[in-house]
Amino acid sequence: MLRPQGADAGEILKAQELLNQVASAFEEAQKALDQATETEKIAQDAEKAALVSENKAKSAAADAKKTEEAAKNAAALAAKAAQEAQSRANAAAAAAAEQQAAVEDLKSQEDAHAAKTKELEVKAKAGGVAGMRAMNELAQHNSEDPLPLRKAKLKAQAAAKKTEKAKLDAADAAAAADKSRQAAQAAADSAQKDRIRADEAAAHAANLRTAAQKATAAAKHDRELAEEAVEEAQRKLAEAEAYLEEQKRKGSGDKKGTFWWLDRELRERKEYMPKTGSAKLLF
Repeated sequence: MLRPQGADAGEILKAQELLNQVASAFEEAQKALDQATETEKIAQDAEKAALVSENKAKSAAADAKKTEEAAKNAAALAAKAAQEAQSRANAAAAAAAEQQAAVEDLKSQEDAHAAKTKELEVKAKAGGVAGMRAMNELAQHNSEDPLPLRKAKLKAQAAAKKTEKAKLDAADAAAAADKSRQAAQAAADSAQKDRIRADEAAAHAANLRTAAQKATAAAKHDRELAEEAVEEAQRKLAEAEAYLEEQKRKGSGDKKGTFWWLDRELRERKEYMPKTGSAKLLF
């Protein structure tokens, strides 16, 4: 209380104004820094989450690609099996047709033999020279043994039944193989669509991660600007303190207690400023 007071009221008011400016600068800088720090943390968390999502999306896309490749391979094998089954069915159908043709040929021979027998019998009954000649011809015709022809026809018929059954079985197998091929192709098409969607999801996740990185960079820049503002406030505080000390040293006038109050106000402002977080850089 006994030390000299300010040189004049103008200097004292200037010192007071400097203190007020410092208080306002601290308050604004601290708010900006706290907000920028919080925004940066949110952006960093968002970037981490985006990276996790991107990795999951890429993994899903890789799995979808493997599934698609496996489905395409299965479809190719099924198509090959269906083609082979159809080839066997075609061969079986051709064999059945050939065997049936043999049966029909033997039947034609048998029918021709029977028809000739009937014709000669009719001529023989007519009598006369023609009848005698027909009777002799009928005797020669009947002397021919038709048994081998009948046996051949029976064997051919039995073979025709077998080849017909083989043809039907081969056709069923070909139909089943084609059905499997269609199912495999449908699975391959579905897997391809899933892979395309997974690729799109991975690309979208990558875009989100890129956007999150940009947001983090922007938030970091804002925090750095806010830190610079805090440093500027610190510099202004030092200037205010230096100016106050200079006015104390001049020490004349009748403003008793003014500098004491200014000292006290400055001390209290510094006392109640934050001592943690961003403010710890200042005091």
